[in-house]
Parts: sequence; C-alpha cells; structure tokens
Amino acid sequence: MRVEVEGEDITPEEVSEKFGWRVAGEKTQEQESKLCLTPLNGGPAAAGHRRPQRKNFKSKLLKAARIPELPRQDIKIVMRPRGGLNLGEVSRFEISRTIIAAANVSGEEVTQDVICPNKQQNIVVISTPNRENADRYWAVRNLTISGSAHDLSAYENAPHGTINGVSRGVPMTDTIQEINDYIFQDYNPTALQANRIGKTATGVMAFDGDKVPNYIRYGNLLVECSLYRKQIDMCYLCGRLGYRMNVCPNPEDKICRGCGMRNPEESHVCTNPKCSLCGGNHLTADKECKARFKTPYVVRKRRWERQQREEVLQQ
Repeated sequence: MRVEVEGEDITPEEVSEKFGWRVAGEKTQEQESKLCLTPLNGGPAAAGHRRPQRKNFKSKLLKAARIPELPRQDIKIVMRPRGGLNLGEVSRFEISRTIIAAANVSGEEVTQDVICPNKQQNIVVISTPNRENADRYWAVRNLTISGSAHDLSAYENAPHGTINGVSRGVPMTDTIQEINDYIFQDYNPTALQANRIGKTATGVMAFDGDKVPNYIRYGNLLVECSLYRKQIDMCYLCGRLGYRMNVCPNPEDKICRGCGMRNPEESHVCTNPKCSLCGGNHLTADKECKARFKTPYVVRKRRWERQQREEVLQQ
C-alpha cells in the first residue's frame, strides 16, 4: 500500500453528488463495523485575540468534528444545508423533526434511525438500516426551519470497512458509468465503486478492506493509485475552519485567514499572515500547509500496531 505523506491535494468528499457511495454501501451491506465520527461548535478567530497553540487547536478542531458511534452496518446519509443556515442556532429537536417530516417517514419506519446534527461542520448525518428510508432522506432537497425555507444537498457516505484511493489523469470525456466499467474487472477484486472528484481529472475509488493497491487496471491500462487523505474543512468564503464553503453559516461575517481581522476591506492585504494550523507564514490552510491534512485512520491504526509490536520486543 502506498501512503503519500503530503497527501492528495483534493477537496474532500466532492464525489458524485447524486448518489455518493451508494453502490459501495450496497456491496458491503453484510459487513459489520462501527463508525466513530461527536458534535460541537468551533468559535471564529477574532482580531486582536491570542490564537491557541497550534497542535491543541488542530486536535480540538478534529475532536469537535466527530459524531457519536453509529451502527457500522447502517447506511449513512449526509445533509449539507445551503443559504447560510446555521445549525448551531437551531434546536436539535427542531432539526430532527423537520427532517423526518420532509422525508415523510414516521412510526415504526423511523424507530431505528439516528439523526446527528454536527454543529461544527454545519451538517447533519443520518444513520439508518433501512434502504427505503435512506432513499427518502437522500431525496430531501429543502427544509423549512422557523418559517424559512433552506435548500440542501444530500449524499450517501462511504460505508465502514472500506478505504478510498485516488488516481489522476482520468479522461474528462469518460462518464461515471464508463469509469466504473473500466475499473470493475477481475484485475481489481477489491474495487467497489468509482467516482470523479468534482469536475477534475482525478478519480476516487472505494476499496473493500484497509489496503489501497499501488496500481489498478483502468480498462487495459495500469494506472497508479494512492491513499486518499482528507483535508481539514476550511471555508474560503468567511475564512473560518471547521466547515466547508458550501455550508457556510456566516457568509456576511468574514475574517482574514492570515491575521484574523473581522470583515476586512476588499483591498486588505495581509502583510504578516500566520496559519492557525501550523503557525507558518502563510494563510490558514493554504496549499503549502502540511497540517491541513487529516491523518487517515488506517495510518493511525498501523502506527499503533507497530508501536505495540516494538513494545513487546523490548520486554
């Protein structure tokens, strides 16, 4: 398995918005596991305020982005609100009941479903063992909160027990169906599903297990494949960490990513930027920032296993 320390510089989870990882989920439906993903809200940096220590700041940011353990075999639907809806200002009960009503699920159909608003990332994660319910949640395209209608997008998350890899240079003329046709063959036995990253030439593939092959067959061609590494969510609209631009709850309340100044003028030039993640002399989560990448679970797991083996040998 290849692990690139710098990671793949791609936007996290921007895959097929229509279905997400539904196919991969259906192929691994019989497998068991637990998704440890817990909510909280990270506060914005303010001009003149002392920023926290970089390592602790990043750790707190990642911790706040997790949600409670959910049944590993369940289907996970992720909802992303649009139009400046701030989930941190809405009651969890109102969010839950509004989603259930919009999806038209009720009674015994919904007793095993779990709705988890994540106020840090400004998203909602729904866990359900029922495929019909999952399709209904996925089909919701707007919510009426406190009398105001808000658009949203929804997609199915990759199932537990899988790992994602990326390959560059996928022809832009190839459709999603053609990409999957080229990859699903006997030479790629662990491949479950493939998508394109947004409108780029980078493809992302879900593989069964915890290993990404160094190469995959794309039709009759061998192409390189490497471990997919997510980036810490950064909103380039308001300048805050913790959520992405397409779910920004503060589009009118901006801060400078370099100095933390609130609502800077368009002509503002940050002459002495300081990254909140690594302390480097660049804008927060800039492309040259190595701290913007999350360490994949499989890498953390293998480091822990290696440490355990070394401790046993030293005894």
